[in-house]
Amino acid sequence: MALLHVNYNSEALGMLVSMDVILPQKTSWIKGDVPPHQTLYLLPGGGVDETYWQRYTPIEKLAEGYNLAVIMPYLIGRFFYADMPLGQKWWSFLSDELPDICQNMFRLSNEREGIPWSIQTESCLIY
Repeated sequence: MALLHVNYNSEALGMLVSMDVILPQKTSWIKGDVPPHQTLYLLPGGGVDETYWQRYTPIEKLAEGYNLAVIMPYLIGRFFYADMPLGQKWWSFLSDELPDICQNMFRLSNEREGIPWSIQTESCLIY
């Protein structure tokens, strides 16, 4: 598995953002004969950052076992992941921009099949 830290400019938020990404490490990707990977988006909550999942859960082992790409964005000042009328567009960032950027950067699937959708109280998982 590869663990990447990515910084980029978000148009939806109008600021620099970062994310940590766990990718299955397949040499056959170079040849292009591996289909895009299913993706799991892990959102921090309860006052934690994107490193929470790596430090306190077995997410890398799970990602390897299920051959998943895992996206863990750093979301400071989330405002319940909503678009604010006079502020930043967090929902637009999460639902539109982040998946598009990740699919283009990392050869990820845009399908939502095969993995259930779940929300936890402390943190959020979007499959």
